[in-house]
Amino acid sequence: MINRLKPLLMILIALQSFSTLTAQTIEPTVEVLLDQIEAKADTIKTYQAAVRFEQIQGLLGDTQLRFGNLYYVSKPKVKFAVDFNSIVIDGQRREQKRKWVYDGIWLVEQLDEKKQFFKRQVHAPPTPGQADPHDDHMSMENSPFPIPLQAKKAEILKRFDVKLVTEKMPTLDPKQVTFYHLALTPKPSAKISFTQIDLWYDKATLLPIKCQTVNDDSDDEQIFSLFSAKLNEAIAPDILSTSAPTQSGWHVEVTPLKQHPQ
Repeated sequence: MINRLKPLLMILIALQSFSTLTAQTIEPTVEVLLDQIEAKADTIKTYQAAVRFEQIQGLLGDTQLRFGNLYYVSKPKVKFAVDFNSIVIDGQRREQKRKWVYDGIWLVEQLDEKKQFFKRQVHAPPTPGQADPHDDHMSMENSPFPIPLQAKKAEILKRFDVKLVTEKMPTLDPKQVTFYHLALTPKPSAKISFTQIDLWYDKATLLPIKCQTVNDDSDDEQIFSLFSAKLNEAIAPDILSTSAPTQSGWHVEVTPLKQHPQ
């Protein structure tokens, strides 16, 4: 009896092995993955995460490493704050507060250590009753930080050639998590300063966990890593405020949007 069952057992074992291998190796196409990422992004009303931001200026031989938190609101309009609380200099980590806030119209940079506050208008307010022409206000290539949370498939494919990377990159790949890695190369018509943008998404959650931008012309590089993400939890309004400090001793600069002549 056992000998008669051996062929059947071998077939079952082979099928199980094939099923396991297939589940491990088959990846979605770029378009399917972008659909999935966009669908996930549509469920995000608010997003909070710890941030590690490395900025490399190759021509100057300078590297800055900062740590802090990202706060992001997607509805009814995009707002975000990147609140850094420490910096690494000469291998030593010390406290240094620096904050960026975007409220849909104004972009603020606040340097607590120097008591400096810079507020720049980057968009005109939308006309009441009309669709906002700047729905994609702070896309990755326009933001001071590469925040890959507005993942609109049509816009990505319009501006970039996209490749699903399967080769391992030990020095860059996130640790302790399985991920999808997308490489985005700007199309000439997009007029984007970056040479390439690499995005890593957690396979389990489809949330971004890392973004790298490279500019070959200036030899600049930015690596933006996200940890301990929290979705759709309340964010205190003052975190996203673009109001200037009211204490004495602050240098405040406000730059309205330049109006083009008719």
